[in-house]
Amino acid sequence: DPTKMMTKSFVFLVAVATVLPTAEATRILAFSPIARTRSTTTSLKSATLDDATSGTTTVFPGEERSDVGTFINSAARLEQSTFPIAPDDLIERAKIVLAAGVGEKDPDLLADDFEFCAPIIGPLDKESYLNALGSFRILDAFPDLDGRIYNIHVDPFETNRVWWMSRNVGTHKGVLAGSIKPTGKKVEFPPQAQSFTFSEEGKVKELTVGYVMDRRIGNTGGLGGMFGFF
Repeated sequence: DPTKMMTKSFVFLVAVATVLPTAEATRILAFSPIARTRSTTTSLKSATLDDATSGTTTVFPGEERSDVGTFINSAARLEQSTFPIAPDDLIERAKIVLAAGVGEKDPDLLADDFEFCAPIIGPLDKESYLNALGSFRILDAFPDLDGRIYNIHVDPFETNRVWWMSRNVGTHKGVLAGSIKPTGKKVEFPPQAQSFTFSEEGKVKELTVGYVMDRRIGNTGGLGGMFGFF
């Protein structure tokens, strides 16, 4: 039952919120001007292969080190990818999957061992994911929905993984999840990070969605994924 699932998830969110003051204090301290002083006043050092490693990370040409870590040269790393699908082709493959509704229009784009994982919901297997996707009927409820997808790129560390960001906007004009009547309200999501992990056959093995980058943006109360539509 999607409604019961959403209710339980929101209860869980409220419980988690009780620890946010501590987490928020940690975040503020970590990004305070005092905490940043050393890294912002330290000059960068060009890294070479002779530098060997930074911790457990191999350093590639064109990368730079500072006190906060290594500034990664994604292009150099992707050139060394051994994944059978080239990065540019993998990005095009991701666009095809997105255009097909991430399995809704063509389930065969998803691997048999597909797994869905969001911040609260999941992991879900392929059957459970497709059933849930069909029950929400998002495009019926928000016919003008625009995902505003951008920054699509291959992960330089996991070269079979494509990341993208989105800022959904849409108007609630139809019935949502089979029972929630249209309100006419426009929703604007915060920026979210999503990803596909592909098999060597070009099918999606893993889907991650709804990881909000800045909960202050938009009008969903900082919620992403399916939660934002409710």
